[in-house]
Amino acid sequence: MSSAGGYDPAPVPASGPGLSVRGGVGGIRFQWEELDRAAVELGGLAEAVREVSTALLYLSLELERTRLAAAWLPGGREAGAAGRAAAEALDAARRRTSDSGDELQETADRITRARLAYLAADAAARLAVRGATESVELSARAVASAAAREGLLVPGPLALTAPAEVEQVAFGGTLEAIADRLAAVEAAPPGSFEILRTDGPAGPAYLVILPGTQPAEPGNPFDATGIAEAVNEDSRYVGAAVAQALREAGARPGETVLLAGYSQGGMHAMNLAAGGAVGGAYDVRLVVTLGSPTGWEPTGTAEYLHLEHAADTVPALDGGPAPDDPNRVTVRADSPVPALPSGPGAEGKGLGAAHKLAAYAQTAALVDASALPSLAPAAAALAATGGGAQRRLYRAVRPPAEHTAAAGPGSSRPSGRPGLPAGVPVPAPAEGATRPGPAGPPPAPRR
Repeated sequence: MSSAGGYDPAPVPASGPGLSVRGGVGGIRFQWEELDRAAVELGGLAEAVREVSTALLYLSLELERTRLAAAWLPGGREAGAAGRAAAEALDAARRRTSDSGDELQETADRITRARLAYLAADAAARLAVRGATESVELSARAVASAAAREGLLVPGPLALTAPAEVEQVAFGGTLEAIADRLAAVEAAPPGSFEILRTDGPAGPAYLVILPGTQPAEPGNPFDATGIAEAVNEDSRYVGAAVAQALREAGARPGETVLLAGYSQGGMHAMNLAAGGAVGGAYDVRLVVTLGSPTGWEPTGTAEYLHLEHAADTVPALDGGPAPDDPNRVTVRADSPVPALPSGPGAEGKGLGAAHKLAAYAQTAALVDASALPSLAPAAAALAATGGGAQRRLYRAVRPPAEHTAAAGPGSSRPSGRPGLPAGVPVPAPAEGATRPGPAGPPPAPRR
């Protein structure tokens, strides 16, 4: 109980080694919402108990009236003594019932007072966090806009190359299986992303796997330009390409889609779930991010699961934590980071050891082994997709710009974007994608 005379719930402790969990059904916000519902129920129960106490009072008065009337009848003295004892027992029961009702109401009032104090503190904390994250987001958008004006990072429509064949792969329906699929996409040619289709009792589900930031290469949508698109364009070009790939994979409007992304891919996944060509057309049930900055993105109707590592600076680039919502869970690991491989070119992708996909695969295994209630909704959504899957590996490329952007004053850097990698065909742009207009001020943050 808090010093304010209310209740002070605490987060459910992590059940796995090296993990801390924020949000979900074990989070503070959810606990307060449950306590608020309990306070309403307690208030209703207190009212019902008071009604019983009132009924007992009427019964006690009626018993006393009957006892006084019977005192004038033969044998009334003995009956009167028994009636007096019954009346006293009934009155004692009434007083106990009344006291119970008062205690129930006082408990409900204490919970309500504590919740109001929590809401005030939470609003102040959220305002402070929002101010920090909005400042970071606006700065990031300004940088992306400036880079676009300089012709350095210019997002644009993407052309999609369909897979030559559909593969049959096993998908375990776990976070570790997600990490495995991300590793497969990371090993594919630059610009690749994957769509898995699984068929269960509830119908088909489509899992979109989006990679992290890749080395700069002409036409690659997942190089640094992809970060600029995620920050400043809400992933509209990646979203159009993914929507086209989903249609080609057989997904119909309203069917189940799950989104998973590593690093930059997680930023795209959050944007895609928020609406547009993907979130606005399909039933996005789950968004999984590994090592992604997601704090400035709002919570939608899907389940969200964010994996972060205490030693990884990338998830902290958003300037604040993800919201503590009942359908949004952030798992933060501080387990030992796997040692980096040695040798030239063996270090793998990722900024530092803690940001490597191998480190997040280890975190995913720890989360899979955890029995925390906050993790159950995401685990259930993934488990429903487990089994055999049809894999389609798509490759998106950004065709050369039709005209170049003007270089900044005094800039000797060539403007515009170079052409496509050698040997990459130039198919038609993804349906629904349009070329952006002239770079202007950064858009306002989405809230």
